[in-house]
Amino acid sequence: FFQAFINGKPALALSGKQAIYKSTGDTTIVLATNLSKKAAHEVVLFKRTENLDNVPAEFMGFVVDNNATCTSASELYRPRKMEFLGNSITCAFGTESKNRNSKFTAETENSYLSYANILARAFDADVNIVAHSGRGVVRNYNDKNMVSTSDATVPKLFKRTIDADSTSEWDFKRYTPDAVVVNLGTNDYSTHPHPFKAIFVDGYLKLIAQIREAYGRQTQIF
Repeated sequence: FFQAFINGKPALALSGKQAIYKSTGDTTIVLATNLSKKAAHEVVLFKRTENLDNVPAEFMGFVVDNNATCTSASELYRPRKMEFLGNSITCAFGTESKNRNSKFTAETENSYLSYANILARAFDADVNIVAHSGRGVVRNYNDKNMVSTSDATVPKLFKRTIDADSTSEWDFKRYTPDAVVVNLGTNDYSTHPHPFKAIFVDGYLKLIAQIREAYGRQTQIF
């Protein structure tokens, strides 16, 4: 699911299936009409959901009126950069559910309302989020083992561009955050068997060392 903003105001919420399956060819979705021609307008397309079906979203571009021009996005970069490593809490799992017992649907997950994005907006920072529901430091949710070996834990996802593709290595030089916030451990201990304390602590310290190696000493880690 995506959320469009025009000049800071919500314009349209749409699902990936809307964009992909409503026609056999390319699909163009109108985000705004009748905007003033005397002023510049800011368009933000925000991805609300995590990678739920292990298929990466692909954004093809914006189409503007023939007499309109686009400003370079590089001019809109914010003065700070933040990164968040987490699980469903960071993804904002169920943020728009009616109550805590509601079953999960993609419609109710809205990362714009995640503490991560709220915090980034408060500090006027660009944000990168490495998070997936059910993942942990050494053990993912409901794993039958103390340490997960089959599914990717967050330390493994941290190295990837696409979380479902173990061969897609992320280039850490492309984005160096001023601060990294790690919020993990809920899934490691949510169900039995719990990992031994020494195993969890060792895994957490290795993750911190991994972040430090990727970004150097200038990045603050919380």
